[in-house]
Amino acid sequence: ANRVPAEPQIAEQEPKAEQESSAPEASASADGMPLLLLGADTSGQWKCDTCSLRWDAKLTKCKACESFRPGLSEEDIAAMKAEEERRRQEDIAKFTGSATAAKPTGFSFGSS
Repeated sequence: ANRVPAEPQIAEQEPKAEQESSAPEASASADGMPLLLLGADTSGQWKCDTCSLRWDAKLTKCKACESFRPGLSEEDIAAMKAEEERRRQEDIAKFTGSATAAKPTGFSFGSS
């Protein structure tokens, strides 16, 4: 006799809102590294809109996903991006500028 196996029962999942509220929130320590907080005080911190990690209020950019802190004006973000680009160009110049070119030492190969 051929028996048809019983169809497995699938448990319903809890609503997403309840799942999210029971998960620990991530936060950042003083050195900027994210931490998991279980009911800890999060005053003086901001929550990243992109990755949901919490960071110290002194930071303006998420160290995980590099999104800017919510509430910054377009002018503030533009100024910070300009400063980042200026620093990047300075760093590039350290390696490509004439100041880092090899200086003659008087040593040569095969000459006497």
